[in-house]
Amino acid sequence: MQYDKKGNVITDSQFDNFENYLTHQYFDTVGNIIEDCKIISINVNTKDEADFMVDPFKYTTFMAYQKKYTYSNKLCKNY
Repeated sequence: MQYDKKGNVITDSQFDNFENYLTHQYFDTVGNIIEDCKIISINVNTKDEADFMVDPFKYTTFMAYQKKYTYSNKLCKNY
């Protein structure tokens, strides 16, 4: 979790054993969720370990589900 100067949560993340994101949530200053991202799959596109260690981002692809929230004045909440 990351906090702002007032102690409010601004991000909440979960990672796997290789420090890849599994979930990531952003919050506004009053605690309403702004964005929610969930990783569906992680795929490594090389079998050569040396290539992967030189540039892991070049050979890794992520599939994610991203949901963005908008504030509604009528409902007085994010949807």
